[in-house]
Amino acid sequence: MGTNKDTMNNKHLRTFTALWFLLEWGLASCGGHIEFGTPVIHLAPCPIDNLLLNEIDFPGNDWEETGSRSEKSAPVRMGIEKIGTSFSNNTEGAIEDVYRFESERQAKSAYMEEVESWFTPTNYQSEWTIPQELDNLAINAAQYRVGCNDLKSGGRLQCQYVSRYGPYIIRFLGGMRALTHEDFIGLINGIDQRATSCLGFSQPTQPSSQSPNLQMFRRNPCVLISLPLNIKK
Repeated sequence: MGTNKDTMNNKHLRTFTALWFLLEWGLASCGGHIEFGTPVIHLAPCPIDNLLLNEIDFPGNDWEETGSRSEKSAPVRMGIEKIGTSFSNNTEGAIEDVYRFESERQAKSAYMEEVESWFTPTNYQSEWTIPQELDNLAINAAQYRVGCNDLKSGGRLQCQYVSRYGPYIIRFLGGMRALTHEDFIGLINGIDQRATSCLGFSQPTQPSSQSPNLQMFRRNPCVLISLPLNIKK
């Protein structure tokens, strides 16, 4: 009897180990991992680096990416995931930071706090203003603020775009000696398209007789997993 019971236990253990491996592998591709506990899901709608611009998005052929696309390049300690990078040419530079939160509510609260910090007039000659060219942008952000200002040191003009898309906060700051307002709008549109595409893949587009969970999983298998486990970043 003892031998048969041990054999059954070994079979169950091998089955559980195989399922565990497959689940961890799947979650790793979604940017998550498993912890025992109450059900918690913190999975990203898409890989966070999808929201970063590339050097080919900048005008001309002299821009190059100088940042690391890493957490270290996103200086503010907030959210459950962050990434940042920078770009430069012979005369100017630009930075982009992305922060992801557990929920839209948390992202909204953080946005209200950080946007004031990022648009403070410290180190600048005056208050941030919105040029006529950047007024009434046609973008899909839930919240955003845009403005330009001259640095106290050197008087160089910089423009900044801070936005919230669902659980993401995105900040883009560019030096305007190498960019026109039209160029800056083009870069904002590039960020907007990336964020919209990211969040759009996690939203069912039409009702269906199939399970809504199945519909959502088919669109993005990283969105929804129901298990008696903690799944966290």
